[in-house]
Amino acid sequence: MEHIVKILDKKWLTHNVMSVILEKPNDYTFTIGQAIELTIVNKGLGVKSAPFTLTSLPSWPNLELMIKIYPEHQGVTWALSQHAVNNRVCITNAWDSYEYNGPGVFIAGGSGITPFIPMIRDLNIKKALNNHKLIHANRNSKDVIVAEELKNALGKHYLNILSRERCPGHNFGRIDGNYLKQQIDDFDQNFYLCGPDAFSERIQGSLIRLGAKKEKIQIGY
Repeated sequence: MEHIVKILDKKWLTHNVMSVILEKPNDYTFTIGQAIELTIVNKGLGVKSAPFTLTSLPSWPNLELMIKIYPEHQGVTWALSQHAVNNRVCITNAWDSYEYNGPGVFIAGGSGITPFIPMIRDLNIKKALNNHKLIHANRNSKDVIVAEELKNALGKHYLNILSRERCPGHNFGRIDGNYLKQQIDDFDQNFYLCGPDAFSERIQGSLIRLGAKKEKIQIGY
């Protein structure tokens, strides 16, 4: 089912990631970790569609998306960044993307953090973030999304690793087997991975070699 909704607000979270607030249709329901397909009509680009994870909680009055903008692609993210507040877009009912299966380690590359943000928000409200860890890989410190919120929620269990910049408070390098061994004590737990396909596949392979069970590693859509 499709719904026509209004853009209520937009703001830049980083130099290339935007928060978009959409009105929530009456009786619209979703669960944490689900995604939607968003369609936008742009005069210059025609009709464009793409999937996005909902970062809002089901109890919120509106819907939130955190979207990385790719101007060079001239696609839906760029068109959405140009779309004015109060303009309308089309969204589908929510569909399954990630499912929370219990305590474990979230490992994200760049904007791949978005499926995990509502999970962490919900667990934080429930005071249930013990035995969880987040490892977030980015190129530079300016790329890190909602760092203060995640740091406040997870404390020392929130780890940032940068591949192109040495910066206080961040690890430097890439997530590989050696890094995972340094940061994770128990590989018999849940792992949640999200990022570019090559990123997720590479880390999944490293985790399995270190003893993680493939059935406990979730990559999502």
